[in-house]
Amino acid sequence: MARKQATLLAAGVLAAFALGLLLGRFSAPRDGDPNSQPVAAAEQGASQRAGSRIGADAPARRRAFQEPRAEDAERPAVEQADGFAYQRLTLDTGGDAPRACFQFTEALDDGGDVNYADFVRLTPDAGAAVEVDGQSLCLAGLGFDQDYRARLRAGLPAAGGARLERAEEVVIAFGDKPAYVGFAGDGVILPRLEADGLGIETVNVDKVAIAVRRVSDRALARKTMVAGEAVGENRYSYVWDREDGEGVGAPVWDGEIAVDAERNETATTVFALGAALDSLKPGAYFVRVRDASPGADARRPAQAWRWVMFTDMALTTYSGADGVDVFVRSIATARPVAGAELSLIAENNDILATAVVNADGRARFAGPAVNGEGPLRPRMIMAYGPQDDFAALDLSRAPLDLSDRDVGGRGAPPRLDAYVYFDRGIYRPGETAHLSGLLRDAAGRAVDRPLTVVIRRPNGAEAERRRIDALDIGAFSFAYAVPASAARGIWSVGVTADGHDRPVGAARFSVEDFVPQRRE
Repeated sequence: MARKQATLLAAGVLAAFALGLLLGRFSAPRDGDPNSQPVAAAEQGASQRAGSRIGADAPARRRAFQEPRAEDAERPAVEQADGFAYQRLTLDTGGDAPRACFQFTEALDDGGDVNYADFVRLTPDAGAAVEVDGQSLCLAGLGFDQDYRARLRAGLPAAGGARLERAEEVVIAFGDKPAYVGFAGDGVILPRLEADGLGIETVNVDKVAIAVRRVSDRALARKTMVAGEAVGENRYSYVWDREDGEGVGAPVWDGEIAVDAERNETATTVFALGAALDSLKPGAYFVRVRDASPGADARRPAQAWRWVMFTDMALTTYSGADGVDVFVRSIATARPVAGAELSLIAENNDILATAVVNADGRARFAGPAVNGEGPLRPRMIMAYGPQDDFAALDLSRAPLDLSDRDVGGRGAPPRLDAYVYFDRGIYRPGETAHLSGLLRDAAGRAVDRPLTVVIRRPNGAEAERRRIDALDIGAFSFAYAVPASAARGIWSVGVTADGHDRPVGAARFSVEDFVPQRRE
């Protein structure tokens, strides 16, 4: 009996000891305990540091977990959840130089009153530019294949006045540049006599595969020759049917060429298209290039495609109601290409008319041939020159391509158009705004027609409606006293004319509590 009691007592002691170990492992650390709190804080700090190291290799991530820093041990285990705080790091590697953006829980001050560079310390110092974008604080001008440590200092302010309660340290690692394959330039004309070949630009690519398809002249009327696009690795690529030349193109060259370049540097490799062609036949070429390096994604590699017109003839047209004049010149010498044969092709691929270029390099298509509609609308002019040279001009494209220019403007005016303007763009409550306007018809002639001007507050509520019965050679002007209690924001003005159900003019002005520089 005594032996049995001793056995039960020993089992009870072991169970109590095991229960104590479990409770000590999962209970919260006690105040003053020198062993428990640093372990929890160090684990949390190492976890956060490894999570922010986007783009680093696996061994580096393992080291981040295994090597907690002393400063991490001083940080609380629970992130601050309320108020203004740092959230996460995002990396932008799409440009020539990468950017790192720190996301916060509130918007930052983008008015220029705060110098956020004073609150960011970067190691090593790369002279990065600090930019504010909404809730993001971005560092631009960093380098690939370089690790940085950024410290966001405590006191970093938000737009609303809140400040960062404690400093944050974030590891930034971009790694190498993403693999890139593209074409040099943005044109589709490759000079036949002077060009060395087709320039192919690559980044971190050892070998490229090139496929060339010839699209015959009779198939071009159903296609659109464009500069194409470049698609990064692991990105989905799709070519619209109107722009796709592979389905109607005959293979003329398939192969691979090696690329010699430094890591993370852009390399340009020239592909001699003329030397790759066994014979030159009328038509255009659809070229696709993809990354064929060992280890590249076989399903979605970095790739690019483009149309190429390999020719020495340049076509210029001047269109009018009575016809189209076509001029053909040599790209190499700029001299007229006499004797070239031209064909005017319709939307349905019919030949509307033919012409022969004279000694001045000029040919003309008369009005009846160029004024067709629907399927008989002119679509393309094709030129057949000496030595099997060929060129085509797409008449459906804009005469002047301004898509790469930051330009804009007003749309075409209706039957009546009112140009409305203020003496200033911003007013303080209690000041007087002077509004003026000019009423013109579609031909630009002054119109004296009664008008109604409506001024609206920022919330859309009507502030004043004024009737103008008489205009002076289409002009009107009056003063509006901005109320002393006016709502701050953007006010709008709409002008309607008698006999018109839609507004003929509009303008906006701002009401703010500002102090002019001279008064300040």
